[in-house]
Amino acid sequence: MTDEEFKTAEQAAWKPIETAPRDGAYVLVYPPTWNDMTCSIAQFDDARYAKNPRPFWRRIDDNNSTTRSRDNPPTHWRPMPAPPILLEESKT
Repeated sequence: MTDEEFKTAEQAAWKPIETAPRDGAYVLVYPPTWNDMTCSIAQFDDARYAKNPRPFWRRIDDNNSTTRSRDNPPTHWRPMPAPPILLEESKT
């Protein structure tokens, strides 16, 4: 696979945010309006227990704080990558 093919495949992995899971699963999101970050880990919160529910994306920032994003939601998402294979696991 060439570098250009890899880049194209990586870009194709991003999906419109409207198709993201709404079950509380963590996903990678692309937030073009969030402090110039390239991506962030987030989960959708439907706020079902709130008196006046306003669904939002709850994201984990690079300083490990949690931020709600109602007014500037992400535009794209992709599944979390699989964890790396540890050296001990690869010997079995």
